[in-house]
Amino acid sequence: PECLIIHLKRFAVDSTSGGTEKIDTFVDFPLDLDLDPFVVGPKATTRRTLYRLYAVVNHSGSLSFGHYTAYCKVGEEPNRQWYFFNDATVSAARESDVVSREAYLLFYERV
Repeated sequence: PECLIIHLKRFAVDSTSGGTEKIDTFVDFPLDLDLDPFVVGPKATTRRTLYRLYAVVNHSGSLSFGHYTAYCKVGEEPNRQWYFFNDATVSAARESDVVSREAYLLFYERV
C-alpha cells in the first residue's frame, strides 16, 4: 500500500481481574522501514516496499485520564520538518523526539 498504518497495542484486558490496563512498553520502531525481506510471491522489479515514517500519534497518561498528541512531518518536500501537535499548540520538533514510549499509531508512506 502507499500508506502503511501500524497500531501498537497499548491497552490490554487483565485475564485475572478482567480490568483494562495500559501497556507502557517502549517500542524502538524505525524511521525507515524496509519490508522487502518479508514480501512473499512475485516482487515488482521497479517498486520496493520501503516506507518512511511521517506521523506518530501518542497516548500519555492512564486509561481514565489519557491525552493524545502527535508528531507529523509537514510539507511536500523530501526534507520535511517534524512538528509536535498538542491540542491548540504546534511546535517544531526534533526527529529524536518522535520515537517514544507513548507512541500508539505509526504512519508510514511508501518511498
